[in-house]
Amino acid sequence: MASSGADSSSAARLAAAEPPTNVRWVILLLLMTMTAMFHFNRNSINVAGTEHIITNPEREINDYNVSETQMGIVYTSYLLIYTVMMVPGGWLIERIGPKGALMFLGFGFAVFVPVTGLVGYWLPPGSHTMAGSLLGLPMMVVALCAIRGLLGVFGAPMHPGAARAVSYWLPYGSRGLGNGLVTGAAVVGAALTPPIFGFLSDRHFFGDASGWRSALAVAGIVTGLLTLIWAFYGADRPAQHSAVNSSERRCIEAGDPAIGVPARPAGSATTGFWSMLIEKNMILLNLSYAAYSYSQYLFFNWAQYYITNTLHYSVPDSRLWTTGITLSMAAGMLFGGLSADRMQAIFGSRRGRAITPLCGMTISGLLLMLAVFSPWPLGSIVGFGLSMAMLGLCEASFWTTALEIGKDRAALSGSILNAGGNAGGLLAPTFTPLLSLYLGWQGSLALAGAISMLGGLFWIWIHLQDVRPSVRKL
Repeated sequence: MASSGADSSSAARLAAAEPPTNVRWVILLLLMTMTAMFHFNRNSINVAGTEHIITNPEREINDYNVSETQMGIVYTSYLLIYTVMMVPGGWLIERIGPKGALMFLGFGFAVFVPVTGLVGYWLPPGSHTMAGSLLGLPMMVVALCAIRGLLGVFGAPMHPGAARAVSYWLPYGSRGLGNGLVTGAAVVGAALTPPIFGFLSDRHFFGDASGWRSALAVAGIVTGLLTLIWAFYGADRPAQHSAVNSSERRCIEAGDPAIGVPARPAGSATTGFWSMLIEKNMILLNLSYAAYSYSQYLFFNWAQYYITNTLHYSVPDSRLWTTGITLSMAAGMLFGGLSADRMQAIFGSRRGRAITPLCGMTISGLLLMLAVFSPWPLGSIVGFGLSMAMLGLCEASFWTTALEIGKDRAALSGSILNAGGNAGGLLAPTFTPLLSLYLGWQGSLALAGAISMLGGLFWIWIHLQDVRPSVRKL
């Protein structure tokens, strides 16, 4: 018996001394890659709209007869359904876990992104002046709205699912960095959409005369392959992954205040949702994120168009500048994650978490207003890049805070946050061209700057439990 006890003690010491495996790094990389591909697929229609679908007098063929405002409706159709499905997406994550929810998303996008291109084959340019109309809209717009709406259903679990996976796979003091890397990867995917999707369109694969339709098919194939990798390698939690050793599990669990907290009783899902929805911190967080998303989505949907048609850059140059502006936001997200963790370690959750978004959104709004009234086109572009970098600093703070508010219902709280953000963000695609009729494009962008500044102020009244974690290595 003594020998058996000694053997167990020796085995425990060996396990404690064993270096941790690095599966969490691979999971984080997969989450970043899937998020980047998700945003590439989301934004590909914006490039197709600017370069192929919206009527442009300088193009030889404009037989889609789609105006700026009508294309804005297409962009908004995705965001509207995406927002409506956000809370059901959170429930899906809680029911089947982040792995299954992201598989649902990935395989759905692998099918319906190429189907979007089939609309272009059904209504090819040069063969239909007007293929009929519904509700006063060209059939091209109606068909794109329907398919983009379906993509919104499949896309709902993306960010809450990724944030929930980060909360399972990274140490408590490093989750701001992890969320910053994932959201930064999302913006990198969006930033690379104009040059890469433009390049694929220019290749005219599968004999596609327009190019954008076959580019969507290629994107769907890549999405399907990436989802298969996630299906075979991913897991909801470290304990469910065969390659994770006990040292890595202890590294991830160390300092997590949720460890040892009793789970919410079964059957309380509805009560938990309504109490979370009306919780003061969640309301303020959603109002701030809605303001944040308005500026962000404005740039995602209209930056290339503005640079091409208002600043009068060529299409290749507008692709390049749009990429640069969006990459500046991605860089801001990376540093914002580091800043969120560091400020929280120094000042605690209550003050430390608010410093980055309060300052970032205020400065971002000021820079945006200065940029739109710059007399030099290059000055405007530099100002846009700096404004988006300061905005990007704030992203990780939103997600880390939402999951902390939700505790064991973190997937649901993340979904509520994303729904609130998209409620503000979905206004930008449609309202921007409409406001430009009265304020001009410069006035529309300056208004977004003012909204960003207002959104940052909400963080003054967001009060969290004051926890001061150490900033741990991943």
